[in-house]
Amino acid sequence: MKFLIKNILAVFIAFSGLTAAAVEPTRVIVDTDMGNDIDDALAFDMLYKAMDEGKINLLGISNHKKTSGASAYIDILNTYYGYPSIPISRSTTPVEVYEGSDYTMAVSANPAFGRTKKEGDFGDPVKMYRRLLAESPDTSVVVISLGFGTDIAKLLKSKPDEFSPLDGQGLVGKKAKYLSIMAGSYGEKKRAEFNVINDIPAMQTVFRLWPRPIYQNPFELGVMAQYPAKAIEQCFFWAEVHPVVEGYKNYKKMPYNRATWDLLSVIFVTNPEMFGMGEPGIVSVDNKGFTNFIPKPGGQHRVLTLSGKQARDIRDHIIFTTICPPRSQKRDSWSSCTMGLDRFSEANIFSRNTSLPVRTAIQGFDFDPDGSIWYTQCDREKLYFIKSRQNPGTDILTSVDEYMILSGFGHGTNCAVEADGDDRYLWSGCFSSCNEKGAYWGCPLVGRVKYSPNANIGTHQCDDYYYIGDFSEEHPSIDAENDLLTINYHDKDNPAYRCFVIYRLSEAKNAPLKEVTVSCTDGYLTGDYTSTKVTKATVRAHDLTTLVPVGRPRFLKRGFGKKGDTYYDWQGYYVSKDRLYYSDGQSNYNLKHTFFDGSPSYAYITVFDFNGRIIEPRQLVAGVADREAMKKAGISVYGTLEPEGIKVHKGKLYLGFTARGIAENDKQYFHNILVFDESTKSNSNE
Repeated sequence: MKFLIKNILAVFIAFSGLTAAAVEPTRVIVDTDMGNDIDDALAFDMLYKAMDEGKINLLGISNHKKTSGASAYIDILNTYYGYPSIPISRSTTPVEVYEGSDYTMAVSANPAFGRTKKEGDFGDPVKMYRRLLAESPDTSVVVISLGFGTDIAKLLKSKPDEFSPLDGQGLVGKKAKYLSIMAGSYGEKKRAEFNVINDIPAMQTVFRLWPRPIYQNPFELGVMAQYPAKAIEQCFFWAEVHPVVEGYKNYKKMPYNRATWDLLSVIFVTNPEMFGMGEPGIVSVDNKGFTNFIPKPGGQHRVLTLSGKQARDIRDHIIFTTICPPRSQKRDSWSSCTMGLDRFSEANIFSRNTSLPVRTAIQGFDFDPDGSIWYTQCDREKLYFIKSRQNPGTDILTSVDEYMILSGFGHGTNCAVEADGDDRYLWSGCFSSCNEKGAYWGCPLVGRVKYSPNANIGTHQCDDYYYIGDFSEEHPSIDAENDLLTINYHDKDNPAYRCFVIYRLSEAKNAPLKEVTVSCTDGYLTGDYTSTKVTKATVRAHDLTTLVPVGRPRFLKRGFGKKGDTYYDWQGYYVSKDRLYYSDGQSNYNLKHTFFDGSPSYAYITVFDFNGRIIEPRQLVAGVADREAMKKAGISVYGTLEPEGIKVHKGKLYLGFTARGIAENDKQYFHNILVFDESTKSNSNE
């Protein structure tokens, strides 16, 4: 079959009459085999969220799964998500299938979930279809088929009744807009797909008699966009008990990823632009359950397609949508923060108004056993490790004890200083590349450098290199007291996630060496650090892939906070003992490009465990957003603070900030550290 990938939105407008100016929610009827696979439950989450956003109006739900739990489970979902009045019909000829565990039975028996409907409230699907279609404007109803087509086939063969003088085909032809159906397969390995083979005559009828356009979502697409178990495990912390999460856990032994077959047929209705599409034609179903496509100009059937990027974008869209609380479960207040970030006083100021040699923001900081403070600053290819001191008073501290320059290493967002007797070792990402703005990013390795005051060394001159795999943007953190080395990295195959790997520091330093070749720009070789010419570098690095990590947490870069949250630049992390502290935020000047509009700066802290599950929900650092408090503290009259770095040290949490505007006529950069309590909240999943 020859597919011609086209712009989905343009084709959809021309083919089905969809217009960008439409403001009315799309009328939808859903047909489901709820309970055979967990993707139906996840698809319903997407439907309810689209209802919350005003994108669709879910008129009714038809269920043809032969089990007492299926309709009850749908009623639980309707009730939980705040739409208890949506009619539910139950097939008079349900299909009995044993596929995995019927999670609907387990969840419907759980007394934690409320119900709205009684046993006698589940009507006949054909009557429901005919009534809802007859009551709707012409060509206004989208039917989404997530199951076997059992009752849609009966609808198409239905006779005139009290709802309409038209027969089934005539009524559908007059009132339906199109059918979005999950069915069939066209992959390299041809298969008789599950939704087809469980009622072959019904699916033959649907594709033969449906008089309006059909958009077919085949088996292969859902496999391309897997829903990760991590999302279920870590992202529904806002709910004490959740019917979709409980369904997911009861369907198969956790953890498992699952294809998003049914979800894609829902997303096509709400976001058609996310898909590609094949040429017009006709789909037929043979007697063995295989679907066949024949191209035909003017044909009413189209097969949806996905590129690799589209599949990743859809996967991320699904994750971001499902993990957010629905409108019915919105939390006005979250669990209190044990760290005291929601309060601010003079006692929270550890050090302030420190001026460092580079006239820009710090990137991170660390503490020395002798009481000194190490700061990192960037100046194009130069990464400065600067040794300074605490400044608790309001006077400006301009004294810098000493520093070292690392050239061609990276941005230094997270810095680490390791004490080894009287020696100090500096840790940073290395072998980064110069971009078009002259800044250095990338860091495919981590480097360890023995500190030498006032020295300037190149990225090829480290004492040790550390290799964790084919990743980039690597930023280290060290908790020496608990023998932990953590490296944050970018995974090109999972770009929506903030990824970390945690090792025993002692094991990492003794890991076997191997030759590793990485790509970077050639400034460290030529001395021209403005060059963007790419070269290869080969070094002997400690191969950390041979070690068993202590943990490998990851979480979504956006979507781990409250529904509707705005997310800002990540500003550092720190791993201490058994938890990961993560900072994001931004200054009002960087957000608004002015000091004078009165807006606040923002800093947020979230605490995760080593499985990526949230211990402390994302919490605003109240003092940073309080312009008057910052002015009173002598830190900034404009409230201009950019969060930069985070550390836990001797039982306290320290947050670094770069401030501007100590006085109205002084908009230089000054560096501050606030101090709060360490998190004491336990992991609720333990």
